[in-house]
Amino acid sequence: MDTAVVATPVSASPANAALFPTLHRDCFKPLELSFALLLALASNRWRQRTFCPTQLRDVLWTLRERLKRDPLLDEIVQCYGPGVNRQEVLGRVQVSFWSYTLGLPIQEVCQWAVDPRLAPLAGALGLSQKCHPQRVSELHARLDPTLRQRLYARCKELLYHLLELDRLTETDLERAVEAQTFDPLALEMGRMYGFSFFLNFMFWQGIFAQLEAALTHPLQPNGYSVRELVASYFRRFDSQAATPEALAEELRNDYWLATSEQVVSPVSQTVRNFLTKLDPERVIVVQQNQACHALRPLLKVKGRRTRLTVAVDATLLRLFGAFAGQEALFDHVTQQHIQGYKLYVLVEVSTRQPLAFILHEPGATRPDGTPKGDADYLQQLVETTKTALGVDHLAYVLFDKGFWSQDLFQHLVDQGEVLVTPGKKFKTVRQAVAAVGWGQWVRAAPNQRVADTQVTFENGLTLRLVVWKTLGQQVVRDEHGKPKRDKHGKTLYEPAPIYYGYVTNIAADELDPAEVVGLYGRRWSVEDFFEQMDNQYFLGRFPSTDLGLVKVHIALTFLGYTLLTTFQRLVAQWLDQAAYATMELRRFSRVFLRAPCAWLNWLKQRAPGQRWPRWRHRHRDFLYSLADFGNLAPSPELL
Repeated sequence: MDTAVVATPVSASPANAALFPTLHRDCFKPLELSFALLLALASNRWRQRTFCPTQLRDVLWTLRERLKRDPLLDEIVQCYGPGVNRQEVLGRVQVSFWSYTLGLPIQEVCQWAVDPRLAPLAGALGLSQKCHPQRVSELHARLDPTLRQRLYARCKELLYHLLELDRLTETDLERAVEAQTFDPLALEMGRMYGFSFFLNFMFWQGIFAQLEAALTHPLQPNGYSVRELVASYFRRFDSQAATPEALAEELRNDYWLATSEQVVSPVSQTVRNFLTKLDPERVIVVQQNQACHALRPLLKVKGRRTRLTVAVDATLLRLFGAFAGQEALFDHVTQQHIQGYKLYVLVEVSTRQPLAFILHEPGATRPDGTPKGDADYLQQLVETTKTALGVDHLAYVLFDKGFWSQDLFQHLVDQGEVLVTPGKKFKTVRQAVAAVGWGQWVRAAPNQRVADTQVTFENGLTLRLVVWKTLGQQVVRDEHGKPKRDKHGKTLYEPAPIYYGYVTNIAADELDPAEVVGLYGRRWSVEDFFEQMDNQYFLGRFPSTDLGLVKVHIALTFLGYTLLTTFQRLVAQWLDQAAYATMELRRFSRVFLRAPCAWLNWLKQRAPGQRWPRWRHRHRDFLYSLADFGNLAPSPELL
């Protein structure tokens, strides 16, 4: 849906937690109230109350009747002087408020009076055919900013009590997502492809208004709205656009039609200006809350709270140019020194949801003045994730040898976490491996043995060490340590045992050595996540050299990934085809997001062997969907 949503992020509290905690303030975001109204109307379908409006026209009519008797309207009428028509002033006040709340131009709201499809809304507002945008502009000129703000706050207060917005819970939000995502009346205006369903899903998840709440500066009143800019930016997940320039070119070629009156194709600089106005920290909170919300089903199994298995790793994002905060890094894959960013990410291994991320800060130090290492960032990611999820423990924390630190091991053990990491071949580990007796080795496979022992670090911490020994080859060296070569110049090798160690605090009666090794193998999901983000969604192609905009780009990329994976499961339920839930995201974009909505509706309702009908291109206006919103049964001509 092409409107707006919650000005405050969806809370990670229990399902009965109230939404919209900021609506009681005089200063509010218009898209937050817009989403709250539509969510209340959707929730009223299953709520049993004395007065239960289910259509927007009922809300408009009730607000009009209450404003008619409100003393604030008298103050506004006095700004005109004697002889003014009170009913006309009331109509202008409503046009001003609803255009601000719904994010629509004043001209479009005034057109309600002459559009037969929008006659219910025009009648509820009391508009006549003499409604002119110039009269509303004259109203704005006569009202000082304080009085205009009081007017909007009063209208919001009346709606707040009328629809009991404080009673809306996350349960209502989840039910609205299930019920409204694929409602034909709720689709936004566009070319009616499957991407419209995805935008509708984003609306009911509260993404538009959450991002509007993250704006540090308001957008230009005569420019693109938040919903248009967010929808345009997320179009990159349905395309191969790696840069804002490529995205703007694709939008210009794809959105515009000669028969259409609306063109939504912001240029690259417009997209950059929008991203620059977003507060990075608030966008990161939106992304993290959405990822935690997607993991709700995993946290409860048969009514019991379960624990998550997470993997932590870092990736290097190579830069070309002078970016803020860049540093010299060594890439172990290419064996080169590069200029770039080091990104730490904590991922849930089964769903690959990014729960937290941090960019390495050059020159950052601990409270005692010593430089921060990789282990400090891992510890920070774990604490941030536990706070966001509202849990005391995660479960298994998997990480590689790059985060090796005795202090980190001690901290995780004290916090009740379970760690699994490769045993780095330091002196303590080598001594523990050498101390394994012949009788302790157990055959695991041909030419493979496994031993279960312990290792004690210098700080006194004792952990379990699982050693896996396999037959391999090592270089033959002379007395000077140089590799020996044959007469053809090839390096000589000889059979030799190779040891792989895994340090953990898992008890031996909980997991056997083979299961510990298999558990650490699940850490590879974070590597797959990095590859997908870089190759398919161009994580390292930043739209600007500003560090804040770099963080916004990373957070929005992760947010789009989380939304798409969650939307996939909803599509699989809607179409009753399990293959859509596990489909690779690029293929999902081709077969669903780019498919016409008429064909998708036919795919859901078709009989076996039935041929699909020819798709007739139609634009379904967002205003029409607002006028019909709340109908229990959509009109047949709209299906």
